[in-house]
Amino acid sequence: MRVLSIGSSDKAGGAAIAAYRLNVELVSQFRTRLISAVARKITNEKDVIEVGREGSIYARRIRQLTGAFQKWSGWQYRFLPVQRQRILSTARRFEPDVINLHNLHGGTLDGFFQTDLIVDLSQIAPVVWTLHDMWALTGHCAYSMGCDLWRDGCGPCPHLNFYPPLAKDQSAGLWRWKRSIYAHSDLTIVTPSKWLGQLCHETKVVVPENIRTIPNGIDLNRFSPGNKRAARNSLRIAEDAKVLVFAAERVGGNARKGGKALEVTLRRLNEVATSKIDVLLVGEGELPWIRELANIKSRRMGYISKEPDLVQIFRAADLFLFPTEADNLPNTLVEAIACGLPAATFDVGGCGEVIKDGVSGVLGAVDDPAELADRIWNHLDDPETSARLSASAREYALNFNVKLMARRYMDLFVDVSNRRARTRQGASLSA
Repeated sequence: MRVLSIGSSDKAGGAAIAAYRLNVELVSQFRTRLISAVARKITNEKDVIEVGREGSIYARRIRQLTGAFQKWSGWQYRFLPVQRQRILSTARRFEPDVINLHNLHGGTLDGFFQTDLIVDLSQIAPVVWTLHDMWALTGHCAYSMGCDLWRDGCGPCPHLNFYPPLAKDQSAGLWRWKRSIYAHSDLTIVTPSKWLGQLCHETKVVVPENIRTIPNGIDLNRFSPGNKRAARNSLRIAEDAKVLVFAAERVGGNARKGGKALEVTLRRLNEVATSKIDVLLVGEGELPWIRELANIKSRRMGYISKEPDLVQIFRAADLFLFPTEADNLPNTLVEAIACGLPAATFDVGGCGEVIKDGVSGVLGAVDDPAELADRIWNHLDDPETSARLSASAREYALNFNVKLMARRYMDLFVDVSNRRARTRQGASLSA
């Protein structure tokens, strides 16, 4: 099986990490011949090709001009001729059996993937698109954050500043353009969460039989429980401390993950706690307001790039705090519970598919972060409940095995590849 993987990065960001883990397992488990075409390459792996930034001075100038026009006009990812040609050339040379798309928005300042390229790629091989957020369904935003206009066509957009932002409101036109692209492509959609899969079914983005749900998987040997005392000693954390972990790419820099909801939760926790709580902040940036909280002792851990270091932090903690207001199937939730660390999060998107209340953690309502804080303190203040949840969290994490994930994808790749072969054979017989 020859697979071409396309995404915004090879290993930067949650979507890229999920794709990277899948690709590694496809190669090791099934001897798949696989190359990745990405906008931004950060590894040194030889089978990863950067298509977003390289090229001649002439090509760079074309990218600048088309990027400026897209920004001015609001026609997001509609005019990317240089990147389009590089991706098409890569696909034609490689001659894949299947093309697996991942995160197609972002990657570089002005984007890297012209959306109607899906039509051309599906002429080369069947396309399997793994959706890591809602962007494929909306006019422009990765998450609608309560807006339902995208269900019937978008526009006028009340949230032009939502990522990836629009300078002018072309959301309705972009929505129609996307739907036309899907209708003219050999396209199968994969969603990591049942939540997103249900949205795809409801909005009929493709025919029902071309929508599959395959949860993201992780290496359950790498992310596993360990000696809590040893982990705390290595991080200089008191053995009897009550420890929370909060993680985001940018601490305090992401309104969706750790914005107002995080502040409300921690302020309430500060009020109800009867002893000090250590909060480990994983990611770039800081939370200036946290210094005001007398019962909260924060510690900046910085951005953690090495998985063993993250595992050590998870093993040292009592609870993972993840107050996201919109999400698909977050990697960090799966990683935490695999280490035996229960998580507290809101019942939004696919979070409730990872965090089962009372089994793998604490699940609250997004409109009541104070109630979540009360339950977090009850958890921290009850060692018996903590121990029980730690064991059941690890048990539940077994549902997210990367080997099972890769097997399901390979079965799908074989299925769509065989379907293409049968279609071509039927066409040749009728010619």
